[in-house]
Amino acid sequence: FFYPATPLAYKNHQVILDSCYELKKQGIHDYRVIFTFLGDENPCAAALYAFAEKHDLPVEFHGPFPRAEVFELYAKTVLLFPSYIETFGMPLLEARISGAPILAADTPFAREILKGYVRARFFPYNSSQELSDSMKDIMR
Repeated sequence: FFYPATPLAYKNHQVILDSCYELKKQGIHDYRVIFTFLGDENPCAAALYAFAEKHDLPVEFHGPFPRAEVFELYAKTVLLFPSYIETFGMPLLEARISGAPILAADTPFAREILKGYVRARFFPYNSSQELSDSMKDIMR
């Protein structure tokens, strides 16, 4: 799973971490989530990093990738996009162009960008349970 986003509250990384925690409680560990920040950029990043460390979640705080590598990751991962405030969610379009499976927050901008794209699934932006269920379905 891959989420290329800056560590800002509205990007909603916490719902991904909460979903990972749900999966861990179910004994599901054979996956990883890649974030494109290190965990020391700002207080939000630090809190996310601390949560992942505290709960030993399979999350990689990688930092930024070169643009070409982002497209390689779209091609071989599932895009997670829980952000709920965007003017245009560019990763949604980029992942769609790459043919990637996408799990996106059910927002008007995401619905517009992904209209007709059969590899997209939507979840309520604040539902870690529905996101974890979708992640589990994809892993099967």
